[in-house]
Amino acid sequence: MTVGVIVTQTGDDGPTNAASCSDVEFIGVAGSGQRDGGDSAEDQMDEEDIEDEDYGDSECPESKIVVAGYSQGAMALRRALLELGSVDSIVAGVLIGDGDKLPDDKVTTIDDYDTDDYEGIAQLARDQWDFDSGASEEPLPSDWESRILSACRGGDVVCAQESFDVGSITDDIPAHTNYDAEDWREFLADAVAAAS
Repeated sequence: MTVGVIVTQTGDDGPTNAASCSDVEFIGVAGSGQRDGGDSAEDQMDEEDIEDEDYGDSECPESKIVVAGYSQGAMALRRALLELGSVDSIVAGVLIGDGDKLPDDKVTTIDDYDTDDYEGIAQLARDQWDFDSGASEEPLPSDWESRILSACRGGDVVCAQESFDVGSITDDIPAHTNYDAEDWREFLADAVAAAS
């Protein structure tokens, strides 16, 4: 398997990738506080942005797509996934510190984080303050359960907000900014392998 290099399929009559297609393409959506990489959540990433990537179904029908978003980027990605519905080419993804998180999202979670019952701060803003945060009341459907992982650490003020408390925000910033990719690396690798 290759990631991000030229690959072509030969020897069968099925769909083939163009010479510029890779086996696996990564789409990252950065949050406003994230310095490097990915499309900016501030640019309103949506389902059309995912569909318009150079590795779309029409140009690269055999490419597998892995998506990831952190903080506001996770919120933008989650909203795009809701709009898109189940897309077979998206084989794996991770929502890190997702402020739109709902307790009944049908996604895989990290047991050690113990935050399945919490909702994100955008949900809290919508529900408790009647603020139009853009968060959807619709949970991510079970179509994504084996492909999307929600990484939300205990104490993360963005995705596991219990109540709005200024003291809590200043104390809990490190829980939101110190995630370790090792926590979801195996999940993503296994999901890509299962789709191959």
